[in-house]
Amino acid sequence: MELNLNYNQLEKISGMTTEYPYVMNINDMSKLIDHTIPWHWHEELELNYIKKGSLRVFTNNSKYTIEAGEGFFINTNVMNMKVSTAKRGRTTEVSHIFHPIFLSGNFHSIYETKYLNPIIKNPHIEIVKFTEETESGKALLSILKRIEELQAEKNTEFATRNLLSEAWLLLIREVMENPQGHTRTSLKTQDRLQYMIAFIHRHYREKITLEDIAASASISTREATRTFRRIRDKTPVDYLIEYRLNKAGNDLLSTKDSITDIAYRNGFESSAYFGKMFRKHFQMTPSQFRKTAGSQTDLDEPELDEIVEAAALVSEENEKIETAAGRL
Repeated sequence: MELNLNYNQLEKISGMTTEYPYVMNINDMSKLIDHTIPWHWHEELELNYIKKGSLRVFTNNSKYTIEAGEGFFINTNVMNMKVSTAKRGRTTEVSHIFHPIFLSGNFHSIYETKYLNPIIKNPHIEIVKFTEETESGKALLSILKRIEELQAEKNTEFATRNLLSEAWLLLIREVMENPQGHTRTSLKTQDRLQYMIAFIHRHYREKITLEDIAASASISTREATRTFRRIRDKTPVDYLIEYRLNKAGNDLLSTKDSITDIAYRNGFESSAYFGKMFRKHFQMTPSQFRKTAGSQTDLDEPELDEIVEAAALVSEENEKIETAAGRL
């Protein structure tokens, strides 16, 4: 999954139009490498719920666990990463994404100033989790499911907007009756992170350095590393390597290209180094990953567990052999 950014460094949502600024996505996390939707952000709002499995949502400030049957709201421009915590990544998320103007109609309308801005512009609201344990949460989840069902029909634009308006009023009630949230990262820090992550996502195939990443945010390498460590708990280079590995994993499953070609195409200077980092990250070789992960959909749980365990043992034995050979 790559970020598609506009000139303001904001993600452009696929299918979103000015004529109808709403889309629904059904995300099957089991089909994603590492069962993860990587760091992203956009000015559109999200009202989501988990149909199956469980999800952990990370932001700059906190992490939230959402179980099956629970829902959550993501505010505008909140950087987040979603990771399935279900076995084999078997989590299904239904995501309703819409621009604020879909409900406000016009900028500075009473709908925007009275109903939207108290949520959107509140620095303490980044994510709001809701469940059936509260009256407003239960009603909100019911509406989101009705909106999902509605998308299978034709000529439902007005009905969708009406239901989202009802959902928004319930969200306001949920926030007022069950206050929660964390203060967002300062805009200065978030801007730096957005520029660096966007630069990595755009140029990961190229030979880029820590200096290049830092320059994309107009800061020093020391400040770039400090910012990344404080928010991401890893260095910019660590993030770059991890992103390259995930993209390479996608290529292993979606193409029949050689491992060497995939390594070079995703920014690795040699297939040997790629193999070493891949084993460290995925606990198996690229070849084992291609065979094992590529056949997951055709296996039941017991068979898959046995294959993954065997692959891990083979990987361990291979490393022992390589180490012994290096001593000769």
